[in-house]
Amino acid sequence: MARKRSGNKSSTPKQSSKAATGDVKLDTNAAARGKILLDTLSVPKDAASVLTALLRRRANNMTLTKGDVQEIELVIGALHRVTSDGRTQAARLSKVPNLIPGYNMATKTEREDERAADPWEKLKAFVMPSNGKRKGRGYAKIFDAIPSTKKLRRSERERTVTPEMMADEEVRKLFDGQPPYPDKIWMKDTLCSRMKRVETLIEAKVIDKKEWHLKRFLESVLRVGKTTYKSDSGIYTMYNKWKSSNCAVAPVGRGRPSIMLVEDATEATKQSLTDRSSKSSTFQLKGMKNAYAEAKKDQAEKDGLERESVDCHVSNPTAKAAMVAVAMKNPDLGLTRKKLLNKTEKRFQAEHSPMAAKAYALTCLSTHFVEGHRPRNLAKFDPKKLSKSAQQTIEWVKEAYGAEEIHPVDPNLVLSTDDTTVFVYEGTSSSAKGEDDWDWKLIDKTSERSSVRSDFEVSDNDENSGGLRIRLTFTFTASGLAAPPYVAVSGLTDDELSPSLCPDGILAAQIPGLCKGGDDIFSSGFGWLVFLRADKKGTKSKEGDSFLSIANKKFIHYNDEVLLPFIRSIREKLGWKKGTAVPDYLKACSWFDGDIGQLQTMLYEAREALDEAEKICRNKHSAASTGTQQPCDLSPVFRLLKYMQSNMTAKDDVACGLSQTIHDYFSNYLRVKGLNLDGNPRKKKALIDFLLCLPEILEGTMKKKHIKRGFIEAGMVDEETGCVPVYDKLMGTCKRWVSASKDIGIPKEEKENCRGQFQHLMKIQMANGQVSYEDMIEAGIPRDIASDGSIVEYIRPSGADAEHRQPAKTINAERQKRLREEKRRRKASAEYAKAVRDRNTIIDILKRNGEVEEELLAKRQGITLEELTIKDFMHLKKPQVKKLKAFIHARKFDGATFRPKDVAGVDGKLNLVRHSGQSAESIEADCSFQEPCLVWLAWKLRSANIVLSARDAPVLDVTVQLPQFAVVHAGPSQQKRASDYLSDKDWVLSFEATVKGRISTSTVTTAMKINADKLESSLSARLSFHVSGRVHQTKQQHWTINRFTPDNLAPMAAAMCMMGHIVDRVERWRMDECLLSLPMHDLFPLLDDEDGDKELGKLEGCYLFFDWEKMKWIRSGKTSGTGKNACFSGRMKQHYKNAASKDQMREHPLYAKYPAKDVENLGSPEGIFNDLLIYCGMAFDSKASVSSLCSHGKSDSLFVWDKEVMDELKKKGGQVRKVQLDAVAYLWEICYDLLLAEGDNVSASPGFEALGLRVNRAGTKRKSYD
Repeated sequence: MARKRSGNKSSTPKQSSKAATGDVKLDTNAAARGKILLDTLSVPKDAASVLTALLRRRANNMTLTKGDVQEIELVIGALHRVTSDGRTQAARLSKVPNLIPGYNMATKTEREDERAADPWEKLKAFVMPSNGKRKGRGYAKIFDAIPSTKKLRRSERERTVTPEMMADEEVRKLFDGQPPYPDKIWMKDTLCSRMKRVETLIEAKVIDKKEWHLKRFLESVLRVGKTTYKSDSGIYTMYNKWKSSNCAVAPVGRGRPSIMLVEDATEATKQSLTDRSSKSSTFQLKGMKNAYAEAKKDQAEKDGLERESVDCHVSNPTAKAAMVAVAMKNPDLGLTRKKLLNKTEKRFQAEHSPMAAKAYALTCLSTHFVEGHRPRNLAKFDPKKLSKSAQQTIEWVKEAYGAEEIHPVDPNLVLSTDDTTVFVYEGTSSSAKGEDDWDWKLIDKTSERSSVRSDFEVSDNDENSGGLRIRLTFTFTASGLAAPPYVAVSGLTDDELSPSLCPDGILAAQIPGLCKGGDDIFSSGFGWLVFLRADKKGTKSKEGDSFLSIANKKFIHYNDEVLLPFIRSIREKLGWKKGTAVPDYLKACSWFDGDIGQLQTMLYEAREALDEAEKICRNKHSAASTGTQQPCDLSPVFRLLKYMQSNMTAKDDVACGLSQTIHDYFSNYLRVKGLNLDGNPRKKKALIDFLLCLPEILEGTMKKKHIKRGFIEAGMVDEETGCVPVYDKLMGTCKRWVSASKDIGIPKEEKENCRGQFQHLMKIQMANGQVSYEDMIEAGIPRDIASDGSIVEYIRPSGADAEHRQPAKTINAERQKRLREEKRRRKASAEYAKAVRDRNTIIDILKRNGEVEEELLAKRQGITLEELTIKDFMHLKKPQVKKLKAFIHARKFDGATFRPKDVAGVDGKLNLVRHSGQSAESIEADCSFQEPCLVWLAWKLRSANIVLSARDAPVLDVTVQLPQFAVVHAGPSQQKRASDYLSDKDWVLSFEATVKGRISTSTVTTAMKINADKLESSLSARLSFHVSGRVHQTKQQHWTINRFTPDNLAPMAAAMCMMGHIVDRVERWRMDECLLSLPMHDLFPLLDDEDGDKELGKLEGCYLFFDWEKMKWIRSGKTSGTGKNACFSGRMKQHYKNAASKDQMREHPLYAKYPAKDVENLGSPEGIFNDLLIYCGMAFDSKASVSSLCSHGKSDSLFVWDKEVMDELKKKGGQVRKVQLDAVAYLWEICYDLLLAEGDNVSASPGFEALGLRVNRAGTKRKSYD
C-alpha cells in the first residue's frame, strides 16, 4: 500500500524508513553540524575583509587601475552575498529551529574581538589548521602563486609598523565613527565598549595618543551621525555611569547585553540533566527560561536590589536561541524533538517508590509460579540458561511456596492489557492557531538509558482536546502474542449514535482485516471497532437507570469478546480441549492498570466466579506506576504506533480488500444499527483513513521483539529464557532502585534489608493477596519521596477501600474477595440504618403535619385549608417554628431532610416572621418568595398537594447486582440477539408450530424485543453463578454449559418471552430475584393428574413446581427419552413416589423440603409435596414433526447446533435426533432454573446429567439432609 504524509496529520519531520519500524534514533547532532556550516560560511566574509584592506592599501598607493578596483569590489560583494544567502539557506534546510539566533549567541564571545583580529591570520588558520596539514588542493598554495612584481616590491618600502603599534588602516577603521556590523546605529553598550577599547589601546601604547585620542573618536561618531546623542558631553555622562555599574565587559553586537553567558546556560543544562530527582529527564524551553530568570535574580541581588521583586521575564526567542547555542557549544548535549510522557506529581512519586516496586514484585512472584513438575508446554524452558539473579529468585519462591518443584506460568498466558489514545485531526495544527508549539529539548547524549523507557515530564493533568478521540486497547503476552486490536471511538452524541437503535450506547462491529497485516486479501484475522455514546452514568437510586458508565460497558465487552476468547484460543494451542477443566499448569495471569472503570466491572460476584472457573489470576499494577511497570507502556509499540500514525495516510490507496470492507460497514452495517457521522464528514474521513492505515501500522510496530521487550523491562520474564520473573528487574521498576545519584539512590544497606525481608513479606502477600504500606514500613522498606526530594507521609490504602489508589495486588485473591464482601455488608447495613431513620423521620413529619392541619381547622368550624388566613398560622400553639416547618416540609420536599436554602430568601434568612412585631397585614403585603418567612410560606403552600409520602419498611440487601446492558452488533455475519429471533417471522411461525404448552398467543412487540435482550444478558450472568455454584470443578468446561447453553441463550430468551412467562422490565429485578411471572391469567397449563390437560401429559419437555401457599416457584425439571414414562404424566407419578421415600429425601432437597403427606420425613419441611402445583414450561411432541428443534442454519431452525456440539452428541451413540431432543429438554430445564429466585430454588442439580455433567456421587459436595 502506497503511503503519503497526510496534510491533516502531525507536522513531525519525516524520518527514515528504519525509524518507522522501531529503531528510532533521533538526530541530536544537527545543532553542532549547523555551527560548523555557519563557521564555514563566515570564511567568505573574512576573505572579503582581506580584499577590502588590500584594495584600500593599493588604491592609496595608486597601484591599481579603476577597472581593477571595480572587479575587486564585485568579488567582495559576491563574497558577502555568499555569506548572507548561505546563512539564510542553512537556516531553512536545518532541522534545528532558531539556528541563526542560536549561532549568534554561541559565537558572541568569539566575535568581540573580530575587528581587532587580523583577517589574514583567520584565513591562514582556515586554510592551514594548527596540525600543519592543508585543508584542500584547490587553494593549498594560493599565497605562493602570487607573482613577484615591482608594484609588490614598492609595497615593501612602505612604513613598517613595530609589533607594539597598530597598523594605520586598523586605527583609521577603529576611529571611522561607523557602528560595528550588523548594527545600523550605535547602541549604548556597543558604544561604551568601543570607548573602553580605545582607552585600553591608548594606555597600552598600541596607538599614538597625540594623534588618536578619545575626543577624536567621539567627533567621528557625531560627524557620521549614527547615534541618538547630539554632543560628546552626553556620551561622556553615559559612559561614566556605564563604567560605574561594573559592566565594563559588554558584548559587542546587536541588542542588550547577555543576561547569562552560554557557558552558564550549558552548566545549568548539565546540572538539570544529571540531577536524577529532576522533574524531567530532558532540559526544555521552560528550564532555560527559569535559568535565565535565576541569572537575572542573581545579578539584581549583586546590584543591591530585591531579588524576588525584579522583573524576570525572558522572551521565548531568547530562550530558544540559548538552547540552540548550548547544543552548538557542547558535544555531549543534543537537541531533539523526542516526545515526552507527561506525568503528574503523584506519578513521579509512584515511579520512584520502593514500596510500590516491592508490592509489584511480591504480587508477580506470588502468582507467576505453579507448584509441580514442569509440563510439556514448557519443554523448551532450560533453567541452566538462567542468570544468577533469576536462579536466586526461583530458590526464594520455592522457599516461600514450601515446594520442592515449581515452574513458571507459561509465558503465552502472562498477559498485559492497556489502552493508548490517538487523536486524528482534520484541519490546522496548533501552530496555525497562534500557539507556541516548540517541542525541542536538550538531552544528554552520553546517557545510557534504556531505549524503551520513555522520557518524562512532571506537569499538571492536561486534558487533550480537539479532533476525534480514538482509544486503542491491546492485550500482549510475554511470548510476543497480541489479541485482536480493539478500536473504540468515544464521545459520540445522540445524533451520531441513535439512542433508539442503540439504547445502551455501545455499538460493536467485528471487522475482517482490521488487524496486523489485515490489508492482505489472504488474511483471516479480524479486529473490533466500537462506538461509545457519551451517556451520563446513572445511579442505583434512579429506578430503571443503568449505573454502569460507558467505560464500564466497554471493559465488560472487551473482557467477554476479546480477552477471554484470546486466552481460550491460546490454551487450545497448548493442548487444552474445550469442555474439560482447565489444568493448573495452564493458569493465566492477567495484568491491568487498575483504573476505576476496570475495577468496578471485575468486582461483581459473577465476574469473580467466571475467573475462578477459567483459572485466571487478575493482578493490578500499582497506582500511577504503569509507566515503569506496565509491559505495554514499556514496549516501544505505543510510541511507534503514534509516530507511524502521524506520518501515514491511505488517501490514494487503490488496493482492494480492507477498503471495500470498511466502506460496506460505514455505508450499510453500522448505519442500520444507528451510527450516523454524516454531520461531521471530516471526522468520518479521518476515522476511515486511520482504520485503513491500522493494519500496516500494526505490522510495523507489533513485532514479537517489541512486545517481549516490554515484559523483560518490567521484570515479568528474564531475558535469557523469556519465562521466569526476576526479583532485581522487578525492583528495578523503581527509578530510585537503579539511580546512581547519592541524593536519591537507595543505599546498599537498605537494598540488602529489602532482600532480607522477602520471605516475611511474601507470606503476607500469599495470605492476603497484597502487602500494605504499613507492613512495608514495619519491615523497613524505604519511604516514598516527592520530586523535590522530601519524604512523602501519605500512606496508600489497602484492603477493599479505594482499590484504584493501592499498590499492586491480586484482585481475585480469596482474602481480597472476603474483604470486599465485608465492606458490602457494612455499606448495606449503613444504608439500611439510614433508610430506617429516614422512614421514621418522614412518618414523624407526616404525623406532625396532620396535627398542625387539625389545629388550624379546629379554630373555625366548616372551613378548609384554602380558606385559612395568615392570622390562623400566626396563632398556632408553640412550638410554632417546628410545626410550620413540618407543614412546609410535607408540601415542599419528598425526602427526610428539610432544606432551608431551597425556600429561604435572597438574604438566606427564613425566620418565623421578617421582623419583630410584624402584623398579618404586613406579612401578606411585604413578604414574597424572595423575602419569605415561615408564616407567609406556610400560608402560601396551604392549598398545595402533599408531596411527602411514607416509605415502605426497608430490607437489608447485601447482594451485588450485575447491571445488564445490551451491545448492539453490526456486521454481515454475527450471532443473533433475542430480539433478532423475535424479528424473524419464519422463526416465530416455526416456534408457534413446534413448541407446545402455550395457552394464549403473545404478539411480538418492541417492548417484548427489548425485554428479551435484557433477559438474554441476565441469563448469561446467572449462568456464570450456576456453573461456579453447582457444576463440579472438573466439569465446568463441559460442552453442554460452556458451548451449547451459551449459544442458545438468545433463542431461549426469545422463546420464554413468546410464551409470556417473563416479568416486565427485566432490568429492574436483582440477580437473586425470580424473573418468572406468577401462574395467573392462565399463563401456564397445569400438569396435575386430576386437573391437568391429559393430552399435554403425554408430551415431553420442561415443567415447573409452584408453592401456592408461599406464592413462589421452587424448581424446574425435564422429561424426555423412550418408554411410556418418558412424558409429563410418567414423570409426575415418579415424583409422587419419590416424595414418600426417605432415601430420596436424603439425596434430593426437593423431597426433603417438600415430603409427601402423612409420611415419615427428615424434619423441618417447608411444605407438603401434595400441595405443590406442577405447570408446563415448554413441551414438544416427539411423535410429530420436530425438525425445527433439531435442524441448524435453516429458515425454520429454532436453536443453534454447531459442529462441536454435534460431534459430542454423535459420540453418545444411537439416534442423533433422540439425543438432540434430550439436549433441548435439558436446555429448557436449565434456562427456567436460572430464572428462579436463588433463595427459593430447592434444586442442587447441575443439569444435563445424562449428557455428561453428572459426577460420581462420592465426589460431589451435595448437601446432606439427615
